[in-house]
Amino acid sequence: MTGLDRSKIWTGSLNTRALEPQPRRTIGLYDTTLRDGEQSVGVVLMPEEKLEIARALDAAGIDRIEAGFPRVSDDDWRAVELIAGAGLRAQVWGFSRAVQADVEALVELGVAASVIESPISDAKLAALGVSRETMLERIAKAVSYATANGIKVAFFGVDSSRADLDFYRRAYAAAVEAGAQEVVVVDTIGIATPEAAAFLVGETVDLLGHEIPVHWHGHDDFGLATAAAIAAVQAGATWIQGTINGMGERAGNADLIEVALALEALYGIPTRLDLTQANALAQLVQERAGTPLAPWKAVTGDNLFVRESGAVAAQFHDPAAIEPYAPELVGQGRGIVLGKKSGIDSVRIKAAELGLDLADDQRAGVLAGVKRVGTEKRGLVTHEEFGRLVAGDEVHGGRIVFPNAGLTDDRIRVRLPQPADAPSIVKGLSDKEILRGTGIVVMYELTEDAVVERITTRWPALSRTGDVLYLAIADLTTDAYLGNVQLHGFSWEDGQCEIGYWVLPEARGQGVSARATRLLSHWAIEALGMERVEATSDFDNEASLRSLERAGFTREGTKRNVAQAQRGRVDVAIYSLLRSDVAPRRRRRAS
Repeated sequence: MTGLDRSKIWTGSLNTRALEPQPRRTIGLYDTTLRDGEQSVGVVLMPEEKLEIARALDAAGIDRIEAGFPRVSDDDWRAVELIAGAGLRAQVWGFSRAVQADVEALVELGVAASVIESPISDAKLAALGVSRETMLERIAKAVSYATANGIKVAFFGVDSSRADLDFYRRAYAAAVEAGAQEVVVVDTIGIATPEAAAFLVGETVDLLGHEIPVHWHGHDDFGLATAAAIAAVQAGATWIQGTINGMGERAGNADLIEVALALEALYGIPTRLDLTQANALAQLVQERAGTPLAPWKAVTGDNLFVRESGAVAAQFHDPAAIEPYAPELVGQGRGIVLGKKSGIDSVRIKAAELGLDLADDQRAGVLAGVKRVGTEKRGLVTHEEFGRLVAGDEVHGGRIVFPNAGLTDDRIRVRLPQPADAPSIVKGLSDKEILRGTGIVVMYELTEDAVVERITTRWPALSRTGDVLYLAIADLTTDAYLGNVQLHGFSWEDGQCEIGYWVLPEARGQGVSARATRLLSHWAIEALGMERVEATSDFDNEASLRSLERAGFTREGTKRNVAQAQRGRVDVAIYSLLRSDVAPRRRRRAS
């Protein structure tokens, strides 16, 4: 038992009034991140990574660690072997089906304790084509073989929550009679309400007596995994099975960190988890598994103790007014970020944090700048941007901010796409000659609605992050859509990007592509600070080659266009426009 500092928990008295009396026995935490957690889609943990996580679980006070199912693969075998031999304080458990070969693997590895699982719902039995009586025989045989070989067994009835209650009782009684020393009540597909979890655990305690420890193992398909785990404890479960970050199949398992904090902070029921290690443990698991957490996730989310709202920032000096518990209880920190929702106190606090001199009479102006930049970016204002705002510099949100007025010459305008352009864009991207000449592969359903969604949402997001800038080429007089021009392939560190374009059939032969390419490439150099803009064209596309030359681009050589290799055209001409090509022209115009 670690014991939370109650002075840093600000939950009021309502829970105490509503919940007393509560059980005070310490609840054991059984972690199955390395087995059930790894069943998350796309997650593969190598043996050494599993050992690293197991050591962190052990250091954080997890009582039992399920090292894995050794018969799955050589790597799983190796992971169990490594963890079992690591000398951890925590008990190391294995996992087995009610199959003798699975148990024999545990015996060979010298695993001292294991879950033995067996399906017991009629739905699962029917799917396997196994009768109830046959399954009872398998349970008894596997459990008795394991216990005869010195393995402590916790019987795990798969899909307990959907099993016939009478057969559930027979299965669990048979397992205990065969030697199981503990049992696990299992909500395999996450359908149990907290009340149902309490009912089934209570039935199990009544059936087997308090001398047989009862575990609860639940999933989060309805978002009730933590609540069901708490209800199971109140009904007599002494062990909760779960994972770090709630990893697991489908919607995942109960998150042991969430369960432990809720038990201790809200119910006063102790565990042995050191919650000050919660954030570090969550970070380790998400990094090794490659499964980022939602920033608003309870306990370990990045945004939990970060404030953007100006109204909340005004109370930042009084944490109990804006938080249910102190961040240090779970290894987190408190902070202010700046954006659209910031207020006067936000900029005051952030300026003090960064050591910036911000006079009282500057705050309103700086705040207006913060709100504008945050809105333009649809995100947060960085420290560097805030510093520039305080210094009085002009700051724009987003990495690429294209002028609303567009770029013009005496014939065309390069402008931001508009929803009204959608029919013309669909027409252009349905043109086989355009697709062949550009190598464009449309990766989405080409409808007007889909294009409008890209014009209004996806393309602006790509420009804000500095990945791609999609623009329309329009007639200067009528604003009729003529084609597309875009900047992409940005290497911001090197000051380089690529340019591409296409025009509708009716706009060809009018110099439209050359004009648009010249306008946009010059703007990229002058406004975005690019040193080099690159363009490529197939050797057999003479019109495109002429357009690039008319736009002022210089032929550099050839390169292999891998994306089009399967189409039989792999070498393309490389053209470029350099800053040195543009600057002399600018000087001549200014003289």
